[in-house]
Amino acid sequence: MTLWEYFGGLYLCPTVINSILPPKKLLLGLFHGVPMTKKSVFELPAGPDYVVLYQKNIEAVCSTETEIRAQIRRTVIHEFGHYFGMDEEQL
Repeated sequence: MTLWEYFGGLYLCPTVINSILPPKKLLLGLFHGVPMTKKSVFELPAGPDYVVLYQKNIEAVCSTETEIRAQIRRTVIHEFGHYFGMDEEQL
């Protein structure tokens, strides 16, 4: 499997930038949906899968624009790992 084949389905999972802080947690990002490894052709989709990036939290843990860019990259990779079915230990 090539990288294009592996990541080609990412257009099915949009990324949302949210400036509102999540309640009671310092989350940088969050995957909403059903991981690819849990999807079944026998079940109807509950809604669209998507990734949320929490802009204010990312800005709070970074002090430079370079750090912000690196943190966004790490967070997006981490959350799309959940999209592909990986758990916290695998990430």
